[in-house]
Amino acid sequence: MNSRNTSVVIAISAWVLGMAFTISGQQSATELAKSSKSSNPTIVTIVGAVHSPSRFELRRQVRVSELLELACVRRDAKTSEIMIIRRTPIDSMMHAIQVDRKRISKHRAEDLVLEADDIVIVPDKKNRGDCFSCPFDFLTNLNQLPLRIVE
Repeated sequence: MNSRNTSVVIAISAWVLGMAFTISGQQSATELAKSSKSSNPTIVTIVGAVHSPSRFELRRQVRVSELLELACVRRDAKTSEIMIIRRTPIDSMMHAIQVDRKRISKHRAEDLVLEADDIVIVPDKKNRGDCFSCPFDFLTNLNQLPLRIVE
């Protein structure tokens, strides 16, 4: 995977939110961000290696780096392999966008604006890069997470 253009090349199936989805294809993070406009309330979810797994109702534009601060990323987080799961209206598929917190902080990667229904998954270092193995137990109960408002 070329992290310079944040391309995502992943093929994985999972069960999330009571429906099966497949993450596949190759698109840049910028293309996905542009194609995912929605009229739904902007509620995003963050799970995994954070002290405050939560749903957030965003009443203003919030970027990935700010959400990571709000959720208090744990020390054992593998912040080079954070994933944003995003549904795009163009193809109604779920796509994964990998982001690297350190590259964002050094302005070497885009700090994406979060979109409605994004799920941010922060893996921990114990999973040795397999970010999809850690948080799916959280994903079955997303609606039970606390809802916090960001104004």
